[in-house]
Amino acid sequence: MCATKSFGMGINKEDVRFVVHLTFPECLEDYYQEIGRAGRDRNPATCIALFKFENRSFHLQNISKIQNEGNRNERYNKLNQSSYFFYNSNVCRHVGLLSYFGEDDSIPCEEACDVCTRGPVAEEIQSDKTELAKIVIHCLIEMQPLGHGKVTVTLLSQVLMGSASAEILTNGLDKLTSYCKAKEFLPGRNGRKLLVKFIYCLILKGFLKEKIDGASSNILLTVGDVNGILSGSDMLT
Repeated sequence: MCATKSFGMGINKEDVRFVVHLTFPECLEDYYQEIGRAGRDRNPATCIALFKFENRSFHLQNISKIQNEGNRNERYNKLNQSSYFFYNSNVCRHVGLLSYFGEDDSIPCEEACDVCTRGPVAEEIQSDKTELAKIVIHCLIEMQPLGHGKVTVTLLSQVLMGSASAEILTNGLDKLTSYCKAKEFLPGRNGRKLLVKFIYCLILKGFLKEKIDGASSNILLTVGDVNGILSGSDMLT
């Protein structure tokens, strides 16, 4: 059985045992309503959501078409909250979901979600995240005035890790003061992969913002609310 909210998801069936999301919903209100279709007979049910950060592009395409700026910003903020819920692998899903709806006194489920059954994920970036965040932000600021305002997550990470690709050398991006600066924080074979995940985290926390390039449909980066972290009044933990 497949259902989409386009057709109301009216499922009059109490013994649904599985709800599978092939990609994550745009907002947690949708997710909460959709997983609520499972186990209405009070017997155990399983909910699975497949999360990939790049799948945000589908939601961003829809959000970018909203004419009203207030509605567009609200939908974008809700998308970030939904993305962070699935992205964050260290907080019990039960706690995270109830906290979103204002129930801050909930306790971990201990045995029902992937986080509680697996345990917290080991910290991958051991160095000071605030300093690394400043480097990423400064690099993005440096790249945009050079006539290279179309900065993607991939290009930003390549510059920060010191790639010598033709695009970087042709545009003089290897001359930036931020060039290769992230490599000392993230050495090793998985360094750029970890940096990409870190950039995604900065997006979800509002330090970087995304916009759709209408010509190519690429997701481009701009600077978000960075005054606090650049001045030292905000810390990233």
